[in-house]
Amino acid sequence: MPGLAGTRRLVDAHAPAGLRRLAGERLAVRRFAHRLGFAPANARAAPPRTPVGAKLELTYSCNLTCPFCYTDSPRRTRERATDLSDEAWLRIVDDAIVTGIVEAVVTGGEPLLRRELALDVIERLAAADVGVTLNTNGWFIDEAVADRLARCDGLQVNISIDGASPSLHDAIRGVRGSWRRAVGGIDLLLRRGVRVCIAHVVTPENERYVGEFLDELWLLGVTRIRMTPVSPLGAAARDGCWDVDRRALRRTVDRFRERAPGTVDVSLRAGSIAGIASLENVAPAALLVRPNGSVWSTSQQPFSFGNATEDSLRTCWERIRERWWDPEIAAWSSAVHSVDGFVASERVPYRDPELQLVPGAPEKASREPRLPRRKAVPPPDDLAAGHDLVRELALARPYALGPVRTVEDADGGRFVRVLADGRMCRLNRTAARVMDACGGGSPADAVTALRRQPGAGDPVRDVVDAVRDLVARGILVPSV
Repeated sequence: MPGLAGTRRLVDAHAPAGLRRLAGERLAVRRFAHRLGFAPANARAAPPRTPVGAKLELTYSCNLTCPFCYTDSPRRTRERATDLSDEAWLRIVDDAIVTGIVEAVVTGGEPLLRRELALDVIERLAAADVGVTLNTNGWFIDEAVADRLARCDGLQVNISIDGASPSLHDAIRGVRGSWRRAVGGIDLLLRRGVRVCIAHVVTPENERYVGEFLDELWLLGVTRIRMTPVSPLGAAARDGCWDVDRRALRRTVDRFRERAPGTVDVSLRAGSIAGIASLENVAPAALLVRPNGSVWSTSQQPFSFGNATEDSLRTCWERIRERWWDPEIAAWSSAVHSVDGFVASERVPYRDPELQLVPGAPEKASREPRLPRRKAVPPPDDLAAGHDLVRELALARPYALGPVRTVEDADGGRFVRVLADGRMCRLNRTAARVMDACGGGSPADAVTALRRQPGAGDPVRDVVDAVRDLVARGILVPSV
């Protein structure tokens, strides 16, 4: 019989990757694998001395009514849950900077419902050289907001879109017009060179349209997409079944990667509670501050280690370091054996009151409001209309020539030196014509120029491909 090390080598050598992924979504199998020594890639025996990052939930409220909302914002909005004041939040942000964090996530609810606070927080963190990510549904991104975000170095904006068409996204998120507002917000940010990542929650209603969704975002010019099946936290733990065909989803993503190799970074995440199985192997590295100031170690556990309005974040972090695998936490985690068992438990994060590990005022129980219910979503009849709008935005986006020097080749191509990094490249004739048309123009101008060539068909895909490449190389830059 092989020893433990031999068993691990056999599993590594012979277990198909797909089988390992499937097993990884089952808590019992994953826990067993960890005990055999198959620790997760991010295994961490102890928390760092100071937190690496902080997730700041500025508000409970949201203007949309997503039935799968992990923070349960639809309920919190209807019950009018109270957030901390602007002054209290700014003190917490200053405390986080002093504590030594290197990255932060600004989120909600919908953080831009508190527009000035959210922008002040982002600007304050960015000025302190903290890497900042903003999570938003995109509704409130207008020209002025986009201008301020563009001035924050290193910022990434995660915008949620859950459908390839207006009707599909709007039906899932509960508010008409939300798709157009989100897509418009993406375009405003891309025009200013802001890094944008699309957060796509995969549901039974939209999973069959993922291929169209990915193609549409490629056309729009997005470079990062994060896809996650519904996690049964918060509202999703209260409202129905959210299972999707994960194998089919992976196949769809793989086919897209073949169609657009290397142009879009698509991350397909587990989106389940399987991560709970690894909590004992992965010590926390960041902390979470809820809208009422309560400090958690992760959104996957309903445990509070203090309140940022009463204790410093450093004090809360010391408690996390000492008690991150407290017997009460271990007992709660070990009792969860399946998704159904997790949903049926008495303490689901965000859905149920938190558990306090230190003395303090308990989380206020609230009257259960009448909640928006999950509704049937009809098949979309406007996929073509959504594609046309995205195409219109992508082709109208203005660009300028970056800091380069060029020499024309004999066949109409170009040798280009990018002054910022000194790299040299050679563009073929088509790419050179796109560069010329977009240097002070738009992809629509390049499409017109290429259509003048004898025998030219519809060059939109070639133009979009060329623009993406030229922007990535620094030859073209977005221009408002």
